[in-house]
This record gives sequence, C-alpha cells and structure tokens, in this order.
Amino acid sequence: MPLGGARLKGVILCGGIGKRLWPLTEEFPKSLLEVCGKPILEVIGERLKRIGINEVVLVINPSKRSMFNGILEKLGFEVRYAPQELPLGTGDALKRAMKFLDGEFLLINGDIIVSEGDLSEVVKADGNCILVRELEKWENKEEFGVVSIKDCEKLEKIYEKDEGRAIDSKLINAGVYKLESNISELLNDLRPSSRGELEITSIINSLEEVKVVFSREYCIDIGRPWDLLRANEILLKEMQGEIKGEISEKAEVIGDVYLGKDSKIHGFSTIIGPAYIGDGCEIGPNALIRPYTSIGNGCKVGFSVEVKNSVVMEGSKIAHLSYIGDSIIGKSCNIGAGTITANLRHDNEQVKSLINGKLVSTGRRKFGAVIGHGSKTGIGTLIYPGRKIGCNSWTSVGEVVREDIGSNRGFKNG
Repeated sequence: MPLGGARLKGVILCGGIGKRLWPLTEEFPKSLLEVCGKPILEVIGERLKRIGINEVVLVINPSKRSMFNGILEKLGFEVRYAPQELPLGTGDALKRAMKFLDGEFLLINGDIIVSEGDLSEVVKADGNCILVRELEKWENKEEFGVVSIKDCEKLEKIYEKDEGRAIDSKLINAGVYKLESNISELLNDLRPSSRGELEITSIINSLEEVKVVFSREYCIDIGRPWDLLRANEILLKEMQGEIKGEISEKAEVIGDVYLGKDSKIHGFSTIIGPAYIGDGCEIGPNALIRPYTSIGNGCKVGFSVEVKNSVVMEGSKIAHLSYIGDSIIGKSCNIGAGTITANLRHDNEQVKSLINGKLVSTGRRKFGAVIGHGSKTGIGTLIYPGRKIGCNSWTSVGEVVREDIGSNRGFKNG
C-alpha cells in the first residue's frame, strides 16, 4: 500500500495574495509561479502523488479558477475546488475544504516545496502532527511562526509572527500538517487572531497532542522573490537531463540539461547544467547558459546573451548582448539588447531589496533583478542589484534603474 494509504487526502491552500512576492504575484497566484519549468503547485502535486495521495482539495480564489484547471488533473488526481473569495486566513481556508474531507488529511500551504522524504515522515507519523524546520541564518524570525516543543517530539505551542520574536527557539512552522477531520467543531468556534485572521495554528494549539516531525532534508517557503531561486537550484540538482530538441553540432552541452521538444540550440552556444530549457525555445547563436538556469516554454535567448542562475518564465525574450544574472524574469517580457542586471555589491555584502516598503536582506551575496510579467526594457538598460520592475512597465533607452519601478509605467521620456 502507498505511504498515504487508501483514504488520506491532500489539502493545498492556494488562496493567498503573496504581497511579498510582488510583482510576480500581481497577475498570477503564487502557487502558479514557475520553478524548473513548472508551477509550484505541480511540483507539490508530483510529490503528493509519489507518497500515495490520489485525492486533493484545492482552496483557491474562485476568480482565478481557470488558471488552475488541469494542473493536478493531468497528474491523475481527483480534484475538488473549494472557493475562498477573500484571504481571511488559513483557518478560514480549511473551513472551506472540510465538506470534502473525512478521516485523516495532509494539509500543505501552496507556496511550500518540501522534499519527498520529509513529506513521507509526516504521513508515517501517528495521529496529528506538524512539520518544523530550523530557521536559516539569513531568515528573520518575525516573518515565520515560531515553534516550541516539549518532551522532545511533542508540540507545546506555535507562536504566530507577531508573538514569536521573544521566544527562545529557532524552530519554525514549515506549513505542513497531518490532521483528523474531527477538528471541524473547533473550526466552527475559531475567532480572529491578533492579526485579524482565522489561523489554523490556533486550532493546532488547542489539540491535546500534536507530534513534531523535524525536516531532515529541505522545506522551502517561497515567500519572497529570491526564494524562487533557491527552490529552482534544489529542483535542478534533482533533475535528470534529457534532450528532446535540436542541438547544433557547433554547440556544446555540459552536464545535466533538459531541452524540450521543438527547441533549438544554435551554433557556438554553450549550455552548462544543471539547466532546464522548455519546449519551443530558441537559444543563440553564441549564447551562454550557465548552471541553475531555468528557461520556460517559448522563450528566446539571442546572440551573445549570458544567463546565469536565473528563472526566465514562459514566453519571454532576451535580445542580443544582454546579461541576466541571479534574476527572475516574469512571463512574456521583452529584454532589450544590451540590458545588464547587476548582481553584486562593491562591498560584497548581502544584496538588499524592498519588500512591502521595507529594505530587507536577501541572504544572498549575488542577487540581480525581478522583472514583472509583460515588461520591456529599452536597449542598454542597466539595473542595480535587488531592484524590481513591476508588471507591464517599460524602461527607456539607456535607463539606469536605481530604484524599484511600479507597474504599468510607460516610457520615461515621452
């Protein structure tokens, strides 16, 4: 029998707004952002399928329903959609899903990528349980739920973001739980937290006993743009190379590289894996794709372009003589010739970026730009490290981007 057993269902919470991921979530839910050539939700689904879960409840904003159609169904899941019109919290989201549940279920946030091994340990644990991980040295405790434990493997309490700063613990809530459906009565009595949301953590804190499962491999909370790069790096390490497209005899492919069907690598180009290039792409001539780069379907990378450790989403084009390093390019962007994304500070300190108006460290010595969906850069655009350009915005010829640019901005000079 699969690890999940015959009756264990999955619940994936995909109704959040994802403000910290701006501008990437301005047009798409965060669970549909691409890593290693596929939506985060599809990555989650593949892992749930491998541990034996065949039925899934997706909690989504109903206005985004069409965006989710088919993603999990093509993996063989029986999918139920639970609408959550307003993002009123994880507790509210679970209430929407309860009518589809009986017995045990696995609950996971839709912006979390967890190793198959860690998911398996949660499924095998007896009774109610929660997955926790250690706070990374570059992470801010105030952005996560902090966990305290008792008797080595039992939950004492989850402290939400506004409570956890004073708690002497470096364990944080990973956003993965196994629960019993008999918690429905507790959900009915749930009241808003100090943050004004209905929190699933309030329910978990009220349970008599919850086992703690420690993450032994990885659990990535994709809450900020640079988390996509980390997830992409890990998934590419696990990927096996496969060539379905066409490679010029004058091009070179080194290491594990996935090249999709109808894609072409033109002469004098070099692809160094691990790297992912989707279907219908055109690379080169004379292009350099360096390790940990993911290029989505229908992209074009032109003459003498270098792309390194970046995510380039579906339908984007990067014109000749450009450099894209440690960056995230949204869908259907047009990167003008000679565009340069700077990714390193002169003082070698960690790159900082604005999140909700606050300058925060990315935890990365190298981090380039985040360019929103549908945006265009004029030729010769230079972008400072950590800067973001909103969706459907333009830069003018030779513009130097020293500060973030909002969405829907036209040419700077007429």
